[in-house]
Amino acid sequence: MIKQLIEKGSVLADKLEKKASEYHVKSDANEKISWEAVGVRTRVNDLINGNINARKDTAFKGIEWGKELVKFSPDLSEEVCSFYKEYYEY
Repeated sequence: MIKQLIEKGSVLADKLEKKASEYHVKSDANEKISWEAVGVRTRVNDLINGNINARKDTAFKGIEWGKELVKFSPDLSEEVCSFYKEYYEY
């Protein structure tokens, strides 16, 4: 399960970075999408490094992950939401 989540998160972060690069570096879209990529990569690195305690933090449950991406890419928004739900609900 962890390996699949690492793979899913890595692929998602790559997609987010690619999407962000389609916008001007100083644009709102680039910033929001890039920050989503950073967040996903951070969680992937936690998984790789065995830091599973972060996944148990209940403060992050119930957040509408990826909500800010809907206007730029509804599909990526859904993928981000799905990733975080798996990450925190494991």
